[in-house]
Amino acid sequence: AGPPQQVHVSCRSDNISSMNWVDVRWQPPKHKNGIIEYYNIELSGRARFKDENGKTTVISTSPQTKTEDSPDNSTVKMTRFDFLDANTNYSVRVCAVTGSKECGGWSSDACTMAPRPPLEPELAKFNWIAEEREEKPMFRLPIPKISGRNGAICCLRVIMIKMKTGESISNLPLDAAGIKLTTYSDVHSE
Repeated sequence: AGPPQQVHVSCRSDNISSMNWVDVRWQPPKHKNGIIEYYNIELSGRARFKDENGKTTVISTSPQTKTEDSPDNSTVKMTRFDFLDANTNYSVRVCAVTGSKECGGWSSDACTMAPRPPLEPELAKFNWIAEEREEKPMFRLPIPKISGRNGAICCLRVIMIKMKTGESISNLPLDAAGIKLTTYSDVHSE
């Protein structure tokens, strides 16, 4: 069979579930050369990022392959690859298979998965240290090295909340938008 037509790949992500996936759509080949029994779809990924030591790292994922049946004459075919990494370039190849059981011509497309904030294990590396300097209580926050696997890290935003005596974390609003933020310089100029 000839190559499938209009192969289109979309990299998608959901901020709430932190899930990434790729949607693939294509149309049957113009020249089928027989009855198409199924399609082979191959997804591969490649990511380039700085690791926690600042070294540029390149990771190529093992190709994932799917087979999609072609029982009907629908003009648009589709499939989906789930649980993919952020900050990765994904490419897809699609071919049609007829009675000969061999792939015909391949068509391809590519997309880039969006970056996202570091995952919880990376963020758990942050630990406040309470200490006294010149008889004044202070907090120190050593900044650990974090991998840029999920995307380049340009800055860190530290939010410190002073709570009244007897208050606990459960007293904080569920929606962070409900917390009035003040800059360091504003707090220390009072």
